[in-house]
Amino acid sequence: MPRHFDPADLPETVTRFAQAEVAAGRYASVEDVLIAAVEALRQRAEAEQEWLEEARSLWKDRAAAAERGEFSEGTPTEMMARIRVRLQPEPESTDHPTGAALIEAMQASPHRDVDLEPARVRLPAREAEDLS
Repeated sequence: MPRHFDPADLPETVTRFAQAEVAAGRYASVEDVLIAAVEALRQRAEAEQEWLEEARSLWKDRAAAAERGEFSEGTPTEMMARIRVRLQPEPESTDHPTGAALIEAMQASPHRDVDLEPARVRLPAREAEDLS
């Protein structure tokens, strides 16, 4: 028979955090916060396992090539550093170019002498009522 969940069974810091998430409207209940936390941990564990399997595969490939004398990529520490870099996730691209990208594009332009500053024009002013 399933037992009813009681947030009082959790450590106080976990309960406070979960209640704050619910109060902020990010989750409907403390139980939903815990479900999301467990799911995030599961996903992280899977990603770590995938990374480990890929690292082992790369290591085996490199070690086999080294045994055959096909290459020399430095020390094992240097090899692992390169493997770690290779396995890093690609940064998420954004559809919004940065200011730095704009500056680079402008500096690379063959039309660098084009003035992008808008012309300053004095706009007419109208009389304002005295509201006092």
